[in-house]
Amino acid sequence: MQTIKQFISNRFIGIAVALTFATQAFAQTWWGTSAPGASWVSVASSADGTKLVAAENSGEGIYNSTNSGATWTETSAPYNNWSSVACSTNGTTIVAASGSSLIYVSTNSGAMWTATSAPSNNWTSVASSADGTKLVAAAAGSIYISTDSGTSWTQTSAPNNYYWISVAMSADGTKLVAASSYETNFIPGSVYISTDSGTTWTQTGPDYRIYSSVASSADGATLVAIAANNFIYTSTNSGTTWTQTNTPSNDYLISVASSADGNKLVAVSIDGPIYASTNSGTTWGQMNAPGLTWWSVASSADGTKLVAVANGGGIYTSPYSGSTWAADGLPSENWTCYSVSSSADGTKLVVAGAGVNNGQGGQGVIFTSTNSGTIWTLQTNAPTENVWISVASSADGVKLVAAALPGLLCTSTNLGVTWTFASAPYNSWTCIASSADGSKLVAGAYPGSFAGGGDGGIYTSTNSGTTWILQTNAPSENYWISVASSADGSKLVALANLDTNGNLGMIYTSTNSGVTWTQTSAPTNNWWSVASSVDGCKLVAVAQMSGFFPGNGGNIYTSTNFGATWLSNNLPVASWCSVASSADGSKLVAVSSYPTNNVITSTNSGATWINTSPLNLSFSSVASSADGNKIVAATGYASQIYISQATPTPQLNIALSCTNLALSWIIPSCNFVLQQNSDLTTTNWINVINTPVFNLTNLQNQTTLQSPVSNCFYRLKSQ
Repeated sequence: MQTIKQFISNRFIGIAVALTFATQAFAQTWWGTSAPGASWVSVASSADGTKLVAAENSGEGIYNSTNSGATWTETSAPYNNWSSVACSTNGTTIVAASGSSLIYVSTNSGAMWTATSAPSNNWTSVASSADGTKLVAAAAGSIYISTDSGTSWTQTSAPNNYYWISVAMSADGTKLVAASSYETNFIPGSVYISTDSGTTWTQTGPDYRIYSSVASSADGATLVAIAANNFIYTSTNSGTTWTQTNTPSNDYLISVASSADGNKLVAVSIDGPIYASTNSGTTWGQMNAPGLTWWSVASSADGTKLVAVANGGGIYTSPYSGSTWAADGLPSENWTCYSVSSSADGTKLVVAGAGVNNGQGGQGVIFTSTNSGTIWTLQTNAPTENVWISVASSADGVKLVAAALPGLLCTSTNLGVTWTFASAPYNSWTCIASSADGSKLVAGAYPGSFAGGGDGGIYTSTNSGTTWILQTNAPSENYWISVASSADGSKLVALANLDTNGNLGMIYTSTNSGVTWTQTSAPTNNWWSVASSVDGCKLVAVAQMSGFFPGNGGNIYTSTNFGATWLSNNLPVASWCSVASSADGSKLVAVSSYPTNNVITSTNSGATWINTSPLNLSFSSVASSADGNKIVAATGYASQIYISQATPTPQLNIALSCTNLALSWIIPSCNFVLQQNSDLTTTNWINVINTPVFNLTNLQNQTTLQSPVSNCFYRLKSQ
């Protein structure tokens, strides 16, 4: 029999792990950065979107980022009530205005700052030319310009009877546009333009509008102005004529930004939404952004990288830079999410809980998404008479199962569109898990009359929930709190946090789909959540702090041999609420809610961990895609769902299958295509036409190719 080594010696076959990432379409999702929560009021961006600067107005400082918002550093700018910032296209020259004093300039990306000769004023807005030499600043009753990077300033002839609120400048600094909110007699304001660097000004655009922001294309030809009552005005001829457009909703727009060519626009509202246009404002669409009090927005030159700041909130970017977090569009008022689950590729999500702000307070709710959380659907056919405490999904996301506390089990075979009550008895269900194909299910419950439920125990099903069997070998006195399953459903793990005698709980495993159970060597603990690798060998379990058993709880343990031995990860003691694992068990994520809010991740099966908690939120449940790069997490009441997406780097595996080649890779959380090339010195990569098959036993995409007749290299390329 020919070995793979012999086979490859006959024909040189290689795997080229060259991942080329396609430019994302005009951003549709916003991701929270690591910037602290503050009273942010203004933000600016370099042309390439890598250098960002943001200011806040509560007497604090100015922050900058050199990696598209992935990390932020406070600059040496003095503490002040900052009102506006702008920067040159390379991000080196920054101008910042105070709402109550001076204008400052930095010529080294914020490392050092100098107070300029501009007079002390209630400055409202600043703008910069591309090279940073020409600056414009607006205040109540005056507009000033500088032609030497802020060394000297000159008051322009702009009318002094307006409260100038916003200014913008063409790349060469010759064309200016300024908007006022009111005249000094409180009559709504106007828009003025200048074509000679502010020497003269001409009134243009609709009068008597409470304007809040203006933006300009690089050549100054395309202008956009926004005003109260959802008025948006655009001009494609440097302000000679204007056209009114509107966003889909009547929101109070506060800031607008433009790409260099003026085609891509983005506007933010203090009411929550962010809107975008890809046709110079002709039509607008709402983006997938959290509902915050947005205050300012900026754009890269090509319009693909955006940054927005929220007053009293954080700083968000779109698209993401590295592994960051985004709040999705689920309702956040008056509902509590208890459980989240994800398909293997992270595109299909399901969340379950109780109460929602539509007259269903206190009743069970289930939401599903088929596009990684961009759009969510409330599944109105799901029973509402019970509080859904746990939900699980098949690997393809089509088959769902939900458990009620107290109540019944329900299953769905069509992404949650319709639901069927299972034959399992009424019980105080607490946890549920599914095999990859959705055929084998396991559910755990609390014993006795807890919450008015039944007799507890562990139940299993081998036919997608049609029939259920009480597994009598699982100790009935345990308060079962969490279960997990291998992909084939043969290996199960179950946690108990207590037993009926008041003792701390244990961890049990089964190698025969729950028929028999074995107590593992894990210590007694207030166990709360468990996750398993696809083969069931790697396990991770977390415990909550226990007030009844001082010194116990609040730990994370891992096992690499199906629970035979366990290793404590020596992390800070906390009330860990939920844990999830990638298919291979290498990438883990755990969340806690007390005494500190943590979202910690590990890329080495728990050997080391890092804290990635966004905005210091208290999360209650977490789920992961098979590759571990997409994480969905739910906060407690009032619940919000956050999603984290890191850049996948799937490993391409090759093996011999008879005389053919078998290629496989863990199903990624972003789209990849298999390509081949006969010569690595060329760029002649072509897509492999064979459609990969999703293997439910290992959560890998697999394809079999005819053996090549000459040298051949393979790679995965993102789409």
